[in-house]
Amino acid sequence: MVPELDQSQLAFCRSRDENIRLLAPAGCGKTASLLYRCLEIARNARSRPRFLIITFTRSAVAELTERLINDRHFAGLSERTTVNTLNAYGYRRIRDKVRSNKLLTSKNDYHFAMLNQLRPVWQGNSYIEPVVTKRGNNARRLMEVMDNLKSMGFDHTEDTNLRLFRKRLSDLSEQGLSWRIDEQFEILTRIGVLESPKKGEQEGPATSHRQFYDRFFTFWRKAVQNLLEQSTFTFEDQKYWTYLELKSPGPDGKRRSYITGAARYSHVLVDEFQDINPLDLLLIKAIADRNRAKMTIRRYSSGAARHPNTYCIPITISRHRSKTTCCKSTIDLLKT
Repeated sequence: MVPELDQSQLAFCRSRDENIRLLAPAGCGKTASLLYRCLEIARNARSRPRFLIITFTRSAVAELTERLINDRHFAGLSERTTVNTLNAYGYRRIRDKVRSNKLLTSKNDYHFAMLNQLRPVWQGNSYIEPVVTKRGNNARRLMEVMDNLKSMGFDHTEDTNLRLFRKRLSDLSEQGLSWRIDEQFEILTRIGVLESPKKGEQEGPATSHRQFYDRFFTFWRKAVQNLLEQSTFTFEDQKYWTYLELKSPGPDGKRRSYITGAARYSHVLVDEFQDINPLDLLLIKAIADRNRAKMTIRRYSSGAARHPNTYCIPITISRHRSKTTCCKSTIDLLKT
């Protein structure tokens, strides 16, 4: 180990807990600790471990990769470490499985995908067709709500009835994501898929959930499957379809461990965990499960991640180099 690590960071790097979470304010060296944990694991491993580090921006990928390649402390670690965003990880799997896929990247792509490719799904639907065919951006908004449901963890292969739909809503509420649910209700009401309560009427959750399910969710399930069959993907699908593929059983009905010939990762490490949504968490866990890998999470201490304590042991860095501390140090320096 190197002298720049304090005792709390060393405790994280040397911990024998298989699934572990690192908590600290900004500027405390969480990312460096993540890499040094990889180094410590590699030094003490009997076999040759492989690491997958998941982060959420391309700039973070570039920073971590540059440090792995150019920092002498990590010599030899870069060849057994892959740094990816979840989107890049997912896109690579989709590309390998579906050679002639179409990626929707713009507002116009969304508009015409709904208008043309999904016509067989919405045509004749008394709730969706009038909204799609109305002039304006309703078609794109419907596509965006479709993506939002995926990011919230809805699964078109599992949430197949009203009871399961309501259970998913309940799970989201428990995670503090009721506001995301409300957003989708508001969008669909604004564009005319759902009806607002009439003056003097009060619509309870059960009634509004049933209306959402009947008027949009059943359409959503068919539309999502239709786009898959046409090999058409959004950025959110890069994660969604990868998650579905990873959790699906093999030909023998048993859950597959990892793809033959693919690099098997012994450890999955997540940078900036507080930035995830429910789909991200499902995908990360699916990657770890498929590879039978141990999981390490690094996150800012005030983030609102989705219940990581259920599978990760938390460790807090005691050294504080937050923005407040840095500003105070700067002021003290100017005064001297």
